[in-house]
Amino acid sequence: MTWRLRHRPRSRFAWLHPTAYLGIHGIVGLAIAAACTWLFFAIADEVPEKGAMIRVDNAVTSWLQVHGTETGETIFVAISWLGAQILIAVLGHRGDRSVHAP
Repeated sequence: MTWRLRHRPRSRFAWLHPTAYLGIHGIVGLAIAAACTWLFFAIADEVPEKGAMIRVDNAVTSWLQVHGTETGETIFVAISWLGAQILIAVLGHRGDRSVHAP
């Protein structure tokens, strides 16, 4: 039995026209990526340069730089490392489930 018969796509269009199907997916994916990029820059452009969010961010950054210690740095690095590991585990578990789903 050939690979194509064993791994039949769920869509009839994908089965009959695999090149067009993948091409449409590529174009739609590119359009979504372009739209997300445009949305990001539109939102970033709306943030005022001297707005309240920027002032608070600068104040917090200055405070952390003045009051930073090696112990504090170690704690923040450990928290970041744990967060990254938990995120990877959650995404990996979620991806593993989607791969084996019928």
